[in-house]
Amino acid sequence: MSQANDTQLSIETKPQQNNSSLKKPARLTGNVKLTLHTSAAQQLFIGTKEGRKRTTDLLQFGGRMTEIWLAAKKDNPYADWFLLRAYDRLAKVRQQLLAAVSQYRQQLESANQKNRLDVELFTSSKPSSHPLRFGTQYGFLGGSLIADYDELMRILLTARQIGILFDEPYSVIQQAWKKQIIELFRLPFQWAAFSVTRLDVEKNNDNAKAAEAKMGKLPKDVIEAKIRSPFAPIIIPAQEATDQATSEDKKDNPQSTKNNDKKNQEQSEPAPKLNQSD
Repeated sequence: MSQANDTQLSIETKPQQNNSSLKKPARLTGNVKLTLHTSAAQQLFIGTKEGRKRTTDLLQFGGRMTEIWLAAKKDNPYADWFLLRAYDRLAKVRQQLLAAVSQYRQQLESANQKNRLDVELFTSSKPSSHPLRFGTQYGFLGGSLIADYDELMRILLTARQIGILFDEPYSVIQQAWKKQIIELFRLPFQWAAFSVTRLDVEKNNDNAKAAEAKMGKLPKDVIEAKIRSPFAPIIIPAQEATDQATSEDKKDNPQSTKNNDKKNQEQSEPAPKLNQSD
């Protein structure tokens, strides 16, 4: 009688790897570019001299908004307020600008049909391309606003070149929109960098009084954080925010906002030229 052989199955197991030891992916990066066809739009990107001063440009606006965003992260209610005001102004101006683009484009197309012309919007033979690097969403939103303005200028210049007249001359429309956008870019510079928190405001201490004297009385809903910009940061204590920023910097070694803004300026190209005067 044969003896049955017992077969033993040996399974080698490895200790389960601790998920906490896994390296996290580095922060996301990408390329964003703003392409402009008109000198008028280019001036909003890099600023232009008016008298003894230069106009506030997109790069300055984006850099200042990053400063305000970082302050809001440390529970600065005035910074939170300016984030909200800047976002509301951006949304309002862009809505109005897009309506103007649609209006003048329709008028141009209607006139072309009457004149039996098939016209495409004029473009620059050498448009300028600007890499955009900002620490917050506000700089990119400002870039989109300039792109819309650039499209409006192309519509107006195309119409002028082929002999189509609108209700107002090109220069009047151009200056009106330029003024609106520059005023928007100046808004964050009304914010003053006081080291003030919601607790200071609640106590009405010297910090809160100094901030109020400089920037005005805060709305109650802002103090209570009931209304905030959709792009406002998560509020964390000042020391925790500093520790977190230092830790992330060591891990990812990201370039500073100032370096990014400097690169924006350095990589800016000369103003584009349409095949006509703009």
